[in-house]
Amino acid sequence: MILVIENADKNLCIAIKNVVKLTDAKMTIQKEPSDELIEAIKEVENGEVESYKNFEEFKKAMLK
Repeated sequence: MILVIENADKNLCIAIKNVVKLTDAKMTIQKEPSDELIEAIKEVENGEVESYKNFEEFKKAMLK
């Protein structure tokens, strides 16, 4: 069985962890990705990325 609880606060998470310890169940916690990560993924999917042949080219572009 899979149980999904959204928008849980820290106290609920602690309580559920303690209940899980009493059983043979496993618990996994997933955090929501940040807005910056979601934006970066969209940029990659849309091909909005820059690539460099070597580190020197990358370094030169970053120092501009």
